[in-house]
Amino acid sequence: MQQTSEADILRINKELKMTKIELELQNEELRKALIQSDVAVALFDFSPVGYFALKSNGTITQINKSGADMLGEDRLLLRNKSIQTYIAEESIAVFNNFLQKAFNGKKKETCELTFVPKSNPSVSIYVYVEGIVSSEDKCIVTAVNTGQQKRAEDKILKQNHFYEQLFSQSSISTKILDKDGWCERINPKLSELFGVKAEDIEGKKYNIFKDETLLREGFIPGIEKVFREGTTAEYDILFDIGLTADALNIKVAEKRKQWVHFWLFPILDEQGQVSHVVLQSTDITKRKKNEEQIKASEERYRMLFESAKDGIIIFDADTSHIIDINPFLCKLLDYTYEELIDKKFWEIGIFKNADDAMALSEELQSKGYVRFDNILLVTKNGKLINVEFTNNTYTVDGQKVVQCNIRDISERIKAEKEIHKLRKAIEQGPSSIIITNAEGKIEFTNNKFTELTQYKPTEVLGKNPRIFNPGHLPEEQYSELCEVLKSGGIWEGKVMNRRKDYTTFQEEASISAVKNLDGTISNFILIQNDVSEKQQIINDLIQAKEKAIESDLLKTAFLANMSHEIRTPLNSIIGFSELMTDSDFDHDQLFHFARIINNSGNKLLCIISDIMDLSKIEAGEVKIDRRRLSINQLIIDIQREYLFKAIEKGLELRINPLNDQEEIYIESDENKLRQILINFVGNAIKFTEKGFIELSIQRLGDFVQIRVKDTGIGIPPQYQEKIFERFRQVESAYSKKYGGNGLGLAISKALVELLGGNVGMETEHGVGSTFYFTVPLPK
Repeated sequence: MQQTSEADILRINKELKMTKIELELQNEELRKALIQSDVAVALFDFSPVGYFALKSNGTITQINKSGADMLGEDRLLLRNKSIQTYIAEESIAVFNNFLQKAFNGKKKETCELTFVPKSNPSVSIYVYVEGIVSSEDKCIVTAVNTGQQKRAEDKILKQNHFYEQLFSQSSISTKILDKDGWCERINPKLSELFGVKAEDIEGKKYNIFKDETLLREGFIPGIEKVFREGTTAEYDILFDIGLTADALNIKVAEKRKQWVHFWLFPILDEQGQVSHVVLQSTDITKRKKNEEQIKASEERYRMLFESAKDGIIIFDADTSHIIDINPFLCKLLDYTYEELIDKKFWEIGIFKNADDAMALSEELQSKGYVRFDNILLVTKNGKLINVEFTNNTYTVDGQKVVQCNIRDISERIKAEKEIHKLRKAIEQGPSSIIITNAEGKIEFTNNKFTELTQYKPTEVLGKNPRIFNPGHLPEEQYSELCEVLKSGGIWEGKVMNRRKDYTTFQEEASISAVKNLDGTISNFILIQNDVSEKQQIINDLIQAKEKAIESDLLKTAFLANMSHEIRTPLNSIIGFSELMTDSDFDHDQLFHFARIINNSGNKLLCIISDIMDLSKIEAGEVKIDRRRLSINQLIIDIQREYLFKAIEKGLELRINPLNDQEEIYIESDENKLRQILINFVGNAIKFTEKGFIELSIQRLGDFVQIRVKDTGIGIPPQYQEKIFERFRQVESAYSKKYGGNGLGLAISKALVELLGGNVGMETEHGVGSTFYFTVPLPK
């Protein structure tokens, strides 16, 4: 059924009113005509208006055809029947009141009724009734069918109620603005969203063109276009409720900011002009937050994708065109991003041939998941690499894609080969090896174990080795073994063991614990060897390893130190040599520069001499020039040579007055002795900040001992045993400031031994040190 518009309803109402007026005029004329002549009867019968002549109780005495049609029965059958029979129950009281007033008042009365036709009781006929009592004491009633008008009015009421409910109960905040932008109405959702009451915003209180938030965000020009041209507009805005409320002096529950989506659309009048604009608002704070989270998630994914240490390639599942590829895979395969993007998966050449790649692509599409633990890929330059290849198929924005994860396992393959090699080494090694679980039950034995004990692996797996419960071990040794193993340490010792044939043998056993990442013990490893050469091999290996590590560390430290020691005087020589070419410096300054150059040269010469001396000593090329000399005179010369240097530091350099007064002569190499004493005295001055340095000599049987005592920093206990080794120097924050290459004491020790003596020291950290050496007296 075609829907009746409001304009049609208004037009029908107008026509009905005109009809009503006409009917009233006709009714009056007919009433007169009925009284005067029989011609009125004909007019009465054929009128489209229903006419009834009723007694005071409602009995029908006369009725025309239109009236009979309204009651749904033949007019002849209706005479003398009560009209109330054909009136809807809810209208009877209204009609009775109408009839009573008509007879009592003797004037025209009106009412509205609903007839229920007998021929079709399910249809109601709405009528407008007028009545007036005639001279014959009958009420002449006219009835006009207003059903169409009634239905139109009901429809309008229902539509108004529907739209009012839609407006009031809408989950979308709605504001109706007049053509000038003033708010006429808001719905409850707007009050809830913005925390404003209807009475505080409706009327001339809120104007959209004065909204400070919209002005600040620059949306007003677009909104003006909606009002001016009848277009629509929508915006996402972080709406400042407080700013707008303060600017327009509107009360709000809370002055806050929230994300809102605005949608404006016009309402046009009959002439097509904008009469109103509807502004609908939706809280999109959660959506914005979700968008930010999605954006952050995408950025995190992109960051993970870009920084992943596995290769990732994504391609279209239908076309096999590459959509994305991460930098790690580009680097791994030696391709640029541009060389790979948008290529078909099998066209990029990373597989041995295109057929393999196409077959793989088809398998990916059919299964959705494929994994290869180890396949070979070819890089751009032809290099083969082992990779672990996995893929998943999923859908993104309606597009089915395949993601392949490619992990370079070249190192793992290499490690597995090494593990395999180690396993073979263990299985075929020269030592008997037993591996147990944490409870001590055997899980593995090697070939040497069977050879040594005569037991096959199947005979001992799951059993405890005798070493864990040896009745022949002393109680103390067994208790020590248990404590060490519980603590996760290594136990080593000699034990008696027994072969399958009950013969006994002595072995040297080493038991160690294997720990999980959480520190709990998972296994024990028992290594069995004979007492003689096998144990010696292990000891030699351990010592060689420690020595190699130590030598490497010492070499590194020495090279670093030597670099500094050589570079420093060289820099001084070069720098001050350049300054001496500058004519701006006077004679005294040039003399000072020359002294610095000379000192740096001497220092550099000493370093080179030390290195050369050590090299000669180790090569066995040092020659001893033995001559008769006085030890007393030697230490006097040394004292004189270094006296000024000691005084410069505020130190006393003295000779022990308790020395033997008798001159002591020896047969030795004076230059080598002087070199040793210079090193000892130089170190004493270098490492002493205050106090004295004392030289002394004394006879000790067939030797003479020369001592250099100082009140310097001393040597901590942990360095004392190795102080005479090459490259050794006391390592501390305090001693590092003194410099040195760590060769002096090693050279001195070697020279003393070449001269037939020994070297030693006495020291206390923080108190001082005494370095001494002996040389043999003439026989």
